[in-house]
Amino acid sequence: MISKYKDIYVDQNWNLDEGLSMPAQTLKAVDSNNTDNVLGSTRVDEETPGGQARRSIIIPSVKTWNIQGERQFTKTQPKITQTFPTDKTHYGKRISYYENHNYYDPSTKGYNIHNRGTVENVPKMASFTIVKTDKKDPNKKLAGARFKLLDGPEVVTDANGEAVFNNIRPGTYTIFETKAPNGYKVNQEYPTINIDKDGKISLEGGSASISVGSNPTQTVEHDGYPDYMNAMQYGTKDDKGNVTTYIFLKANEAQRGGSTDRDTRLNLRMNNGSISKVEVFDVDPDYQRKDFKSYMTSQTVESHKGELGASVLNSPHNYPINGKGNTYDLSLIHI
Repeated sequence: MISKYKDIYVDQNWNLDEGLSMPAQTLKAVDSNNTDNVLGSTRVDEETPGGQARRSIIIPSVKTWNIQGERQFTKTQPKITQTFPTDKTHYGKRISYYENHNYYDPSTKGYNIHNRGTVENVPKMASFTIVKTDKKDPNKKLAGARFKLLDGPEVVTDANGEAVFNNIRPGTYTIFETKAPNGYKVNQEYPTINIDKDGKISLEGGSASISVGSNPTQTVEHDGYPDYMNAMQYGTKDDKGNVTTYIFLKANEAQRGGSTDRDTRLNLRMNNGSISKVEVFDVDPDYQRKDFKSYMTSQTVESHKGELGASVLNSPHNYPINGKGNTYDLSLIHI
C-alpha cells in the first residue's frame, strides 16, 4: 500500500559572520510545478551554532503521491522554499540572509540547502545554471551529476539536468564535475566562470568558451528596498541602428518573503531618440518565470515572445496595465 505522505529531510548549512545565529524560519515543501500548492511545512527557532552552523530539519507528513484510484497514482518531487527575516540587526547593522543553493540529492534521498548571513554590504551577485546533457544526444538531460565551484558550493543536477547556483559573489571559480550520473564518466574538463563586480558572467575553458559579451544582461535591485523589487534588462541593435530593450520586472522571486499589491509605475525614456513601440507581456511566475530568466540571460527573448501570447498593454483586465506616450513626471526633470 502506498502512503500519500512522508517526512522530508533537509540538511541546512550556514556561512555566518562571527556572532550571528541561524535565524528562525519557515520551510515549506511545495509542488515544483505550482509553488502556491503547499504540500507541507515546518517552523524552526533561532539557534546559536555551537560549532559548525548546521541543522537537520524534518518537514513532516508531506504529500508526495497523488492517488486518483486503483493503480492510478503519480509521485511528486517537492521543491523546498524558505523565508528569511528582514528586520534582524547585529550591533546596529542590518543582517542580510540569502540562499546559495537548494537541491534534492537522490543518493541520500534528502535536500541540501546552503545559506549565507552577513552584515557586510552585499555586492551584486550572480545566479546561473549548469545543464548536464548526453554528449551524443544533447537533448537528453541527465540527473544526478554533481558539480562544485572551487571555493564555492556543490550542487546536484535535477530531473531536468540542471544544477542551479544562486547568489554567487564576484570572483573567479573553477567548475568541477565531482560525480557523474550512473552509466557516465566524469567530465575531465574544468571551465572557469568569472563574475565581475557588477554581477556580469563569462565562462571559458574546456570545451566551452562563451561570454555574455559587451552588452550583458543586468539584474537591477536596491539594498534599501524589499528583494522582490528587481528587474533584468538588456538591449539589442539591428543593422539599421534601431535599439530594442527588454525589461523583465520581478524576474527573481522573493528570497526573504513579502509582497505588495501597490501599483507599479515604469517610466521609459530615450535620450537623443524616440520610442516607437512598447509591448507588455504577462509572465506566469509559477510556470514561465524560470524559462524567461534563462531567455533573458541568453538574450533570446525575441524568439520566445510567442509563448506569452499578445501584448496586454491597455487591454481590459481586472488588473490592467495602462500606458501612454509623451507623459512626463516632474520628478524626472533635471535642470
